Amino acid sequence: MRAIHFGVRESLLSRRVVGTGRQFPDDRYRLIRRCAGLAGADVYLALDTLLDRRVVIRWLREDLEDRDAQVDRLHREATALAAVESPHVANVLDLRLGASAAYLVVHRPAGLSLGDVARLGPVPEERIVRWTGQILDGLIALHARRLVHLDLQSDDVVVTGADRVIIGGAITMSAGPGADPRADVFRTGLVLLQLATGIDPASVPRSCAAAFDDLICRIPGDLATIARRAFGLDAPFSSAAAMRAALGG
Repeated sequence: MRAIHFGVRESLLSRRVVGTGRQFPDDRYRLIRRCAGLAGADVYLALDTLLDRRVVIRWLREDLEDRDAQVDRLHREATALAAVESPHVANVLDLRLGASAAYLVVHRPAGLSLGDVARLGPVPEERIVRWTGQILDGLIALHARRLVHLDLQSDDVVVTGADRVIIGGAITMSAGPGADPRADVFRTGLVLLQLATGIDPASVPRSCAAAFDDLICRIPGDLATIARRAFGLDAPFSSAAAMRAALGG
């Protein structure tokens, strides 16, 4: 098994994260909270104590039966993510692939998440178009490297002081069975809907189609059309690029 560790010294120290029950193998990163999970890995918000900045860490679980294969996959996906050239995708900062621990560290930009912004109330249409367009630009760059975000949510997208949105990329996976790029289009539609209404669509029961339709009806006509197509209700978008072209802005 290969062992790679860029920019971080090895340490025999570990830190236990309150509420996670896990020991982190390096004293540089202090885990703050678990924020997501996917097959074979957990995702944490963490503090880089050396450079005093927040990061997102995708950490492979230690008890995986196919751990060697998962480590190799993490290496491939981290390499692909590091090659993405987009101002709207968070940068890869660190990677370790070892027998005792394997994790990917991605920058978590300073700023409010779009979820935080939406919780303050509906956002003006001009900003929705601009921010959604930037999300799609980032996704197009990811998809060009055959990466899918898989779990894009408003809390994963940060708007910086320069009014630029950046997608967190720690849970990107290679496109393939179970990782269809069109899922990112659907989730971008959910972010658009949340920005336009101030309501998190995830709080609406999927079985309650009428309530979901009511949310769509609350937003301007052009955006409603975009949202319906993102959700596959009318003339589904075939790709993030197709949604970007229809959005304009």
